[in-house]
Amino acid sequence: MKRFRSIILAAACSLMLVAPVGLAAPAFANPTNVVCLPPETPQDPEPQFTTVGCDLALVTQVSVNDGDFVTATSSSSPVKAAVGDTITIRLSASNDSLNDLTAFGFVTVTNVLPGNLSLVSSSATGGTYSNGNWVFTAEDDLPASLTLITKATAAGSVADTATYTDYLPDNCDGPCEDPPYFDANAANNSSAGFILINGVLVRTSSLPGAPNTGFGVFQLNTTQRLITYVALASGLAGLAFVIRRSARRAN
Repeated sequence: MKRFRSIILAAACSLMLVAPVGLAAPAFANPTNVVCLPPETPQDPEPQFTTVGCDLALVTQVSVNDGDFVTATSSSSPVKAAVGDTITIRLSASNDSLNDLTAFGFVTVTNVLPGNLSLVSSSATGGTYSNGNWVFTAEDDLPASLTLITKATAAGSVADTATYTDYLPDNCDGPCEDPPYFDANAANNSSAGFILINGVLVRTSSLPGAPNTGFGVFQLNTTQRLITYVALASGLAGLAFVIRRSARRAN
């Protein structure tokens, strides 16, 4: 009886390995890297999938209040904004593979906004964005971009970071359950935009006889702080503050 069951199981497994008539057989088995297909040539009319030289890249750019998009890849040279500003983040994904390789498969880019930014809207030229994950198909959607329109809600130095996190071949022979993302060049698999969000001086009151010295209310986030300041010039164009900041909230 045990031998009979073994024969049945072997026959069933053999049937599972046969590709149905009219459907292409699986092209590869659970690759650890993104796979690409070389172009057809007279010398190679039926090229095979490869992971050699297959590379996808990410770039992050930032715009403040509909200004020009700029890259800010270092915390020492961030994009500057203020509480209440509209900050637009644009992620660009591209196929940087060698030798005209075409990348294949479902790719996930994870981009969770910092707590200082509140999402207003999102749009993508390819794929879909939901709950911090942008999913697209490499062969159909690249090059592609994701645009996130946000509002700055609190002061601070932040970095918006996008990273390739998951990869799923779209023609897989094996347990391909969203394996971690790898490709031929790890250096461009993540991209960040650094942003310095400043507070906003919302109310001022000059001291009698000292027009460039006084009290002000400084908006840091949802709270306001009472400060004293000295202006560098007449008016409030350039403030050399904070000289002293009260620990009390302003009413």
